Amino acid sequence: MFTARAAAEQVDRVELKMAEKYLTKQEFELSMERLFGTLTRFEEKLDYHVYEQDKNIRSLKRRLQDYDPNFN
Repeated sequence: MFTARAAAEQVDRVELKMAEKYLTKQEFELSMERLFGTLTRFEEKLDYHVYEQDKNIRSLKRRLQDYDPNFN
């Protein structure tokens, strides 16, 4: 009887320890919302910088063509 009770207590402690390491569904969803919000902002910034870089390259290319007509 004592062995069964001790084993049950050990199982309870293991279950509690395992539960400490898991997120609730709500915590997981909140973390995912924050992650995707961050990724969206990152994507917007990246798009902006790529667009600006393209504008700068085109401008430099036009200036070079004005300076050197043989420049393609």
